[in-house]
Amino acid sequence: MMRATGSCEGSEAGPTRESKMGVFYMIRGRKIAYIAIDALIASASYVFSFIILFYPGRGLPSEFLGTVHIAALLLVTFAAYYLFQIYRVMWAYSNIADIYRLIMANMAGFAIFFFFILAAGLPYSRGMVVMTFLLAAVLSVFYRIMMRYYHLRGRAAGEEGLAVSPARSEEGKSILVFGAGEAGRIILAEYMKMGLGRLIAGFADDDPAKAGKILNGKTVFCDTSGVNRTIRDRRISEIIIAMPSVGSDRVNRIASEIRHEHRSIPIRVLPHVLELDERKPLSISLREIGIADLIGREEVTVDSGAIEKKFRGKTVLITGAGGSIGSEICRQLLNFNTGKIVAVGRGEFSMYNLIKNLNEDAEFLDKGPEIVYRIADIKDRRLMDSIFRAHRPDIVFHAAAHKHVPLMEFNEAEAMQNNVAGTMNVLDCARDHHVGEFVFISTDKAVNPSSVMGATKRIAEIITRYYHARWGIRASIVRFGNV
Repeated sequence: MMRATGSCEGSEAGPTRESKMGVFYMIRGRKIAYIAIDALIASASYVFSFIILFYPGRGLPSEFLGTVHIAALLLVTFAAYYLFQIYRVMWAYSNIADIYRLIMANMAGFAIFFFFILAAGLPYSRGMVVMTFLLAAVLSVFYRIMMRYYHLRGRAAGEEGLAVSPARSEEGKSILVFGAGEAGRIILAEYMKMGLGRLIAGFADDDPAKAGKILNGKTVFCDTSGVNRTIRDRRISEIIIAMPSVGSDRVNRIASEIRHEHRSIPIRVLPHVLELDERKPLSISLREIGIADLIGREEVTVDSGAIEKKFRGKTVLITGAGGSIGSEICRQLLNFNTGKIVAVGRGEFSMYNLIKNLNEDAEFLDKGPEIVYRIADIKDRRLMDSIFRAHRPDIVFHAAAHKHVPLMEFNEAEAMQNNVAGTMNVLDCARDHHVGEFVFISTDKAVNPSSVMGATKRIAEIITRYYHARWGIRASIVRFGNV
C-alpha cells in the first residue's frame, strides 16, 4: 500500500519523463513546420518572380533558375531569421515590433543573397532579386498575421464553446471605454481574447479630435461633452476609464460629467500607471472608481482603536445636535463606548428626528451610552451654564451655527448673535467647567470670507484661538468643506 501511495504522489508531483518528451517533440515539430513553410515561401517567391519577369514575351533564361540560386537563397534566409531570432517570437501574440523585425530579417537576407551571387559570379537579374524580396516579405508577414488571427479566433470560439460564464452571464451588457489610447486599445484586445469583444460598444475620449475615428473596429463616439448623450443613445450600462497616466483632476472631471446625469451607472478605472502590475492583464486591474482616484492621493485610514480609547467612558456634549453635522457626530459616538452623550439643539423637530434615529441605531448595540436630549439655544448663557453644570462634559463638539449663506446676507445681526456671541457663551461654559477638549466645527467659507456667514465663522475661529491662548482651553478648529 505504501509503495502504491508513493508512486501516486510521484506522478502528481510533476510531469513524467514521457510527458516532457511529448512536449519537446511537439515544440520541435512546430518549429520544423515553421521552417518548412518559410522555405516554401522563399522558394516559391523566387520561382514566381522568374515566371512574372520572363514569361511570356521573353525567353526563359534557365541559368537564372539554378539549384544553386535557390539553395543559397534558403541558406541566407534561415541565417538572417536565426540572427534576428524570428523563430523565438510568439507569433500568436505578435505586435508591430515583431512584424518590423521580420521585414528587417528579410531585407538582411536578400542583401546577403545579392552580394553572394555577385561574389560567386552567378548569373542574376536585379529585378528578380527585388521582386523575390517583396514577395517573400509580404507572404511571410501575411502568413504570420493569419496565424495570429486564427489563434485569437480559435481561442475566443473555444472559450464561448466551453460555456465561459462571463460571455453569457453578461449578455446585454454594453460598455463604453473612456480613453481611445493605448490602454483603451489593450482593454478591447483583452475583451476580444476572452470572447467578450461584443460587449465593448465603443470609445469616448476627452480629445475632440478623436471623435468619429475608428480604433480596432470600434467607433470613438464622442468627447467629454457628449458622453451623456452617447450613454443614453447607445444604452451603455458600464463605463471603463482607461487613462492610467492622467491626473486625478481629469478623472474627476470625466466621472463628474457622467454622474451628473447617470448616478447609478458603474464606473471602473485603471489604476495609475505606476500602480499597474505588468504580470496581470489590464482588464483584471480594473476596479470601481473610488475617493483616491478623484482626490489624487491615498485615502486617509482611520484608527478606530485610538478613537475608541479617546471617547471610552467620557461624557461628550454636542451643540447643534439636530443638524446634519451634529447628528452624524452623535451617531458615530455610539460606536466608541462613549459614557454619555449630551445632545443640545434648538429645533424641536430636528431633535425629535435625532431621538428617533439614535434610538434605532442603539438597538443594535449590546450596551449603548446614556443619551440626554436638551432643547436649548446657545445664545442663552444661563441655560447653557446649567447644562454644563449638570453633566460636566469631558469633550465638547460645538456644531451649532446659522450656516445658510444667502439667508444670512439679510440677517446679519442674527448671524453675529448666533455664530459669534453663541460661540463665546459655549467657550465660557467650557472654561468655567474645565472641559478637557473643545472642538469648534467651522467652514471653508471662513477662508478669506466674502459672505456674512463666512465672516462670522472666521470671527468665531479667532475667538476660539484667543480662549485657547488666554485660558488654556484645549481647542481644535475643524473646517468642513461645502458647509
